[in-house]
Amino acid sequence: MPLTFAQAKERVSPDAPVQPGSPEHLEIIALMRQSGVVFAEDNVPKPPPGLARTLADFAPYRERDNAAPKPV
Repeated sequence: MPLTFAQAKERVSPDAPVQPGSPEHLEIIALMRQSGVVFAEDNVPKPPPGLARTLADFAPYRERDNAAPKPV
């Protein structure tokens, strides 16, 4: 079962408050990830390979050899 922030804080630093970005805070976040918590930044899908990102990626489709009109 995934740990909440409060449960992970009890294991890492039960008495002292934790500042965001401190080594204790990063250890709490790492402990939560190990227990199965999925954060939003971990859930972003990668773009599929071969996706056209620039105008130059469309060059093979714009510059065709058989661009002459054909009869219908």
